[in-house]
Amino acid sequence: MTPRRPWLDVGLELAAGLTLAAGLVPLITGGRGIAIGPWTIPVREVWRPFTVAGALLLFRLARARWLRRSAGRVCAGRTWTDAVAVVGFTCGIAAAVLVWTHLQVRFCGGLDSYGYVSAARAIVSGEPVRREPMIEWLPFSRPIEAATPLGWIPAPSGDAIVPAYPLGFPMAMAAFIWVAGPGAAFYVPLLAGLGVLVLTYRLTHTLTDPTVAAVATLVVAWNPVLTNMVVQPMSDAPAAFWYLLAVTTLLVPPARPVMSGLGFAMAVWTRPLVLALVPGLLWVMPRRRQTLFRFIAGTVPVFVAMAGMQWLLYGSPLRTGYGGTAGLFTTGNTWRHLLAFGKWTIVVHSPLFIVALAAGIWRAPRRLVIVAVTGMVTGIVPYLFNLQYFDDWDLVRYTLPALVPCVIVATVGVASLVRAYVPRPASVVVLLCLAAAVAAGSFRFVAGQSTWQLGLQESRYALVAEWFRQHTPPDAIVLADLHSGSLRLYANRATLRWVRMPPGSLAPTVTAGARRGIAFYAALDGDDEARSFQRHFAIELQGVVSEPVGRIRNTTVFRLSPQLDAGRRVSPGV
Repeated sequence: MTPRRPWLDVGLELAAGLTLAAGLVPLITGGRGIAIGPWTIPVREVWRPFTVAGALLLFRLARARWLRRSAGRVCAGRTWTDAVAVVGFTCGIAAAVLVWTHLQVRFCGGLDSYGYVSAARAIVSGEPVRREPMIEWLPFSRPIEAATPLGWIPAPSGDAIVPAYPLGFPMAMAAFIWVAGPGAAFYVPLLAGLGVLVLTYRLTHTLTDPTVAAVATLVVAWNPVLTNMVVQPMSDAPAAFWYLLAVTTLLVPPARPVMSGLGFAMAVWTRPLVLALVPGLLWVMPRRRQTLFRFIAGTVPVFVAMAGMQWLLYGSPLRTGYGGTAGLFTTGNTWRHLLAFGKWTIVVHSPLFIVALAAGIWRAPRRLVIVAVTGMVTGIVPYLFNLQYFDDWDLVRYTLPALVPCVIVATVGVASLVRAYVPRPASVVVLLCLAAAVAAGSFRFVAGQSTWQLGLQESRYALVAEWFRQHTPPDAIVLADLHSGSLRLYANRATLRWVRMPPGSLAPTVTAGARRGIAFYAALDGDDEARSFQRHFAIELQGVVSEPVGRIRNTTVFRLSPQLDAGRRVSPGV
């Protein structure tokens, strides 16, 4: 007798898992509903989704009992542990994604996020090279440096600015902006995170089985580093997606080396130092010349486009917006960086991650282990020579493309050991419990970090810009540092980075602007920036009147005017 395909049973289990996640997320986030982009689905009484999930499970159990009693009705070998696994893993993975949407940041400012979003908008508008007319009258040398906001650099011509960061991520953002509008750019990292989960399941399912694939997907979904990166407009999650695409299309039969090459090239265009991960891919590539040629053919279109854009923006196909290597790398911090990477990898994932990774190296499929371990080793090397040293858990994000395969290897290793010593029905429950414990630990770590407040913190950039849009003339110029980009994006106000203005230039600049009828303001973020501003222009403040005219959260706004235009002077100090 042909077994009956249990699609309805699986559908009921999936629906129950999704409903449980809908009730769980408001509890753990403290929200009143489920946030998805700018919309919120209200969940005022969490008992309701739990009740619906219970009803679905009861119906599923009742139907299974009826099928067993019905003559000639055979369910295709499904057990209660299969049902528990589908419900549990669906709930866990869906809850992780809904936490991502709850934490998603849809504002940009500062250095990285503004650099990426503004570059994407510049690509859409067809102006990746932007001229700065104000430099024609600014009364100090190298005015283009001060007229360049965070995330951009002066163009080789000296009279324009260009994006500083690689354009792989902004190009993806630009595609979404072109289709769905400016706000769509912020969803690219979130969609990249979803892509990472799909590829994780696909890769692990092919190399092991569906249960282990579900465990790996759940563990990756709650990973603190991935969670921190998918919720903000940063390039780490897209780089991880493109690299994992390259790995998956190479390891999942039939191998597609052209697609793998394309994915790897996009990862490099998104994060250039991903190039250091290529030894692992070449190692596991089938030893056929045709395969290597197809892989290279996949990279060519992207690398040609990348070289062309670099030629246009920086004057050379081999030059990037980061400048020369002499200003980026040093051997002085190598040992400190190695210790920092090791320390924070363990702090973020707990020491058990190292034990699980060792088990994975022992038990997981060989090609997957080679890609993961080789990628982590070679991928971390360039960052060991980074000129700038900082000791923070955010450091681990640089390893995210190689970290995801390592997490998969660790999960496969633990699952293999559980399967070796626990019988099949019970092993599913044990793996589900272990995955839930890892997810809970990851959630606890993220909840204690700034990730939880990122949306609130980043919203200040839009609020400050809104104040300028309402209270200043359109041709006003704002002296700012941290807000030098966001004021351009949200308020369409010209900005000068005061840290790039030479000492002695403040009073002449304000005077020259006043002669042209231009109002000058300063937007100083926090007391530290206000004190730095005062120290930087200690002498010039004697010839400039600085009047506080607004305060938005911790940002103070001053109106600057020549000394002759007013009878009193107020220094922007604290």
